[in-house]
Amino acid sequence: MPIVISSDNVKQFDDLVNTRDMLIRYHSPNCGHCLAMENEWNALDDEQSLKEKNVAIVDIDVGIAYTINHPSAKTALVQGVPSIYFIKKNQMFEYSGERKAKKIAEFAIVRLENPSSDIVEPTIQSYIDIPNEKEKPKHKTTKSRRKSKSKSKSKSKSKSKSKSKLVVKKRRRRSKSNKRPKSLQQ
Repeated sequence: MPIVISSDNVKQFDDLVNTRDMLIRYHSPNCGHCLAMENEWNALDDEQSLKEKNVAIVDIDVGIAYTINHPSAKTALVQGVPSIYFIKKNQMFEYSGERKAKKIAEFAIVRLENPSSDIVEPTIQSYIDIPNEKEKPKHKTTKSRRKSKSKSKSKSKSKSKSKSKLVVKKRRRRSKSNKRPKSLQQ
């Protein structure tokens, strides 16, 4: 069984972080995805490769994550559940692959033996949802295409007139598609 961190033993988490490498899963008891991967997460406890490397398997209810003073808890609160991390000393790696015990164990062993540059370093930007004004959609939406076509036809028309034309065109299309069959028309 994985080590379950609850509000009663939050200090045990701090001890584990300082002494052992860990695979952590933040979950919610009401989350369908979390419930679906429950058996796979419990199967990690039987993975021989993780036992040999003395990797702790830790399960934390996201409801108590705000009481944990670790970047993984803060990131899990922002990103949602299930969130899986591998913690090695002062490095944190986020797992985003398939939710199978073998795949998660392989991920942890690879990070344990050969840490790479995909370390998650939480920043203020990741905690605060600030929209970036420079980012624009790559593809024009249908509405913006219609606007650009109407502008190119006659630039002298005002925006309100072009909008009203768009509405009229939409209504015409709808009325044509809603026609009754000729056999039922009088």
